[in-house]
Amino acid sequence: MTEQASVAPVVMQRVMEQDIPAVVADYNYTAALQKLRQLRVSQDGSPEMRNKIRQIFDLCSAFDAWDRFDHLEAWEALRPWMKIGLVSSLGRFLKRVINSRGLLDSTFESAEGSKGHGYEIVQDLLLNAQRRAHQQRYDDAVGRAYRALELLAQVRLNQRYGIKTGDVDIALLPETLRPQYEPHRSPNGKIELPLLRSYQLLTQFEGDPLGQLFQSRESLIKNSLQIRNASLFAHGFRPISRPDFEQTIETTWIRFIQDALTELVGSSQAPEAPQLPTQPDEWFL
Repeated sequence: MTEQASVAPVVMQRVMEQDIPAVVADYNYTAALQKLRQLRVSQDGSPEMRNKIRQIFDLCSAFDAWDRFDHLEAWEALRPWMKIGLVSSLGRFLKRVINSRGLLDSTFESAEGSKGHGYEIVQDLLLNAQRRAHQQRYDDAVGRAYRALELLAQVRLNQRYGIKTGDVDIALLPETLRPQYEPHRSPNGKIELPLLRSYQLLTQFEGDPLGQLFQSRESLIKNSLQIRNASLFAHGFRPISRPDFEQTIETTWIRFIQDALTELVGSSQAPEAPQLPTQPDEWFL
């Protein structure tokens, strides 16, 4: 018979009061889970402490899954704790993210989602990029910010015009634009729009607010793309530095996305898009 591991109560208390808050403050939910697993197998500790360990473990599991874009696993882990105010706010946002993702990804099961403005998946990626930047993982941060920039145009084209950038139905384009896009049909019969061409199409829809905003910042965005394109995650070998992220990516891509969301959704009507939490003491009823 395998013996249960033993963890002295004083060690258990130190892990819960010092070690877990330290790694969670850095959004390192994976490290928190590793420490919590060691405590969970122990039969030591008061019932109150063991309940606290179980709750923190469940919530770290949810935030870890969310951080990996496993939104459904995150929701299943959050669901039992929705009576907690902070968790309830996160859970409501997560359900809107699930719905938003399902509108673009036909392979994603979004029945657990709830309707929002449709751009929640963009907000989610932006928040993830900010967490990676906090961890000084700037290549990852730029990759996520780039995808958020790309998704912003994809959501707008799909939501407003019914156009999917992975397979453009040319009949949905104004007749005057069709000759420009038909020659770009690939051998598989699809017309696919990368990031810049997606935004350039939006500029051709008269009065489109996202197209107009892009037009006013097009040169800045194009120039800033060089940082991403020269990185190891794209076409080059250059590591992305903190100044690259803070002085260029934040001031161009991220500001553009935030301004666009305000223009498209309205800051007063948009429900909150909260960042994942970093203070475990706030996670209790």
